[in-house]
Amino acid sequence: MYEISFYARAGQGAKSAAQFLAESAIKEGKFVQAFPNYGPARQGAPMQAFVRISRRPIKIHSAVVSPQVVVVIDPSLLDFIDVAKGLDKQGFVLVNTSLTVEQIRKKISFVGKIYTFDASSIALELLKKNFANVVLLGQLVKLSKIVKLENLLLVAKKKFSHKLLDQQLITANLTAIKSGYQAIINSGRGISNSQRNKKITFKTDKLKNWREVLPGGLITQAGNATKYQTGNWRDQRPIVDHNKCIKCMACVNLCPEHAIHLVNGKIVIDYKHCKGCGICATTCPVKAIKMIKENKK
Repeated sequence: MYEISFYARAGQGAKSAAQFLAESAIKEGKFVQAFPNYGPARQGAPMQAFVRISRRPIKIHSAVVSPQVVVVIDPSLLDFIDVAKGLDKQGFVLVNTSLTVEQIRKKISFVGKIYTFDASSIALELLKKNFANVVLLGQLVKLSKIVKLENLLLVAKKKFSHKLLDQQLITANLTAIKSGYQAIINSGRGISNSQRNKKITFKTDKLKNWREVLPGGLITQAGNATKYQTGNWRDQRPIVDHNKCIKCMACVNLCPEHAIHLVNGKIVIDYKHCKGCGICATTCPVKAIKMIKENKK
């Protein structure tokens, strides 16, 4: 049985990627499972999606804990999630990033194969949006050989057609998958025994025991939402051109996070809480706000 874990943020297409891969395997007569793992989270919240592919009926019905492959759609998750936990040492990690394998190696506790390439740049070029999931699927199929590329393309075309996308956009998505398949990637095939012993730690808050945890649903402090700095959910950042801005307040009124304010006569964005949804850029009547790729190192 072949198991794959996708790490992404809600809205980045990890669930769709898992479904596309699973349905491609069905075309080849294999048994599959594909499902996401997230709670009541909004767009931008960290989440996972899992795929199981087997030539025999699958009797396991739980989250994947020992995958052969890990695919990281959003590299910012590497700063606080150990994506390689439980990963088979003979498996590999595929990361959407412009960083080198050596730079990624310092972030994760994995001694095996790591592959990196900038799928987001390909997606932005072909789709005009950061849908790196389809680009990564092409490369994943190439590396794992778990399904055939032609079956993935058939499934993708059918799925996109059902979403009522126009033919030009369907073609662009299929081209993105092919471009991912053909992309030249950076690879690292393991490290020395001396490096294997280097311990990588992740900063995490100490978990409370059951006696210390308050009953669910209680809010003990008013206004505590400001303590949750959700700016690291963002993969694109809004930038304001103050020369164009007419201070119509549309962005202030429509921001779902109330992260945009008028301060001293200028529009100011609170990047600690802005999730990069892009509503401000879309609704600005004079196009004074544009979205740029978030630079997280």
